[in-house]
Amino acid sequence: MDESSEVLDLPVTKELSRELISSVVRENGGLDIDKLLLDNNFQYVSLDELSYEVSALKLSMEQSLLDEINESYPEYMEICSKFETKENNEVLDKLKQVLHDLQQFERKLGHLSETTVSETREKTVTVLSYMKSLDNMLDQLDDINKLSESLRVCQQLLSSLQSMSQLQMNDEISFEIAKQLSLILIRCDYRFRHLEDNDSPLVMRMRNDFKSILEASNSLSKPILERRIISKKNGNGDQKPVA
Repeated sequence: MDESSEVLDLPVTKELSRELISSVVRENGGLDIDKLLLDNNFQYVSLDELSYEVSALKLSMEQSLLDEINESYPEYMEICSKFETKENNEVLDKLKQVLHDLQQFERKLGHLSETTVSETREKTVTVLSYMKSLDNMLDQLDDINKLSESLRVCQQLLSSLQSMSQLQMNDEISFEIAKQLSLILIRCDYRFRHLEDNDSPLVMRMRNDFKSILEASNSLSKPILERRIISKKNGNGDQKPVA
């Protein structure tokens, strides 16, 4: 075979450019220097030539950046000039005022929340104390109503007992009346203990009535009880043993 007819497949080296680097970055998601050099056959380029191309690319990119800045600068100045107008300054001032108002509102809201919680707590304590006092008042009213009725019954029993004592009627009936009177007076005394701190005119009058009924009851009950005891002794003495 004629060697001159053979075609040599020599590696082709691409030009190191901004477009080449951008395409590599897009394809690989980043710039891998080793991959860039090997994939584009830069290993066949001398170090001096490669260094020259890198320096040239750097200068080209710096110049391109300056050109873009120069092209964009007028647009940037136009945008800045828009915000320097009186109208936009007023809008900016209003926005600042709105922000200030919002901050003040937030502080007031926080203070109001703390105040509301404190006032609610105080009102709750007051209401609970009031409810407790109301319950106590209702209990006292119940005691007063029952005392009033009990004292009325005691007065009736006492009157009956006085009449029966004067007429010297059946001691058995007198004893039952005296016993009922004593039981009711004991319950009255118990209810008066619940009203120790109550110095109202009504309660004081009821206390006086209670003392009067109690004294009169004691003076009548003693002879009735004595006759009852004697009667029982006599009844037991008359009984004879069965043969």
